[in-house]
Amino acid sequence: MSDLMTTTEEAWGSPLPDWIRSLALACERSSQSKVAAQLDRSPAVVSTVLRKVYKGSYDRIEERVRGI
Repeated sequence: MSDLMTTTEEAWGSPLPDWIRSLALACERSSQSKVAAQLDRSPAVVSTVLRKVYKGSYDRIEERVRGI
């Protein structure tokens, strides 16, 4: 398991919500910066969501992840 997936599972628990798993896997295949650009968000937002410390609406991020 990658460091990113380990960090994400430590934050979110197992099993991961499907959209968080998709987000983490997309970041592994590409990069957080590229995924953030697709979501029209900053790489910092993606990072904080994956670490479950995001201060904004997770529902909005989930909608964007599911939309791409």
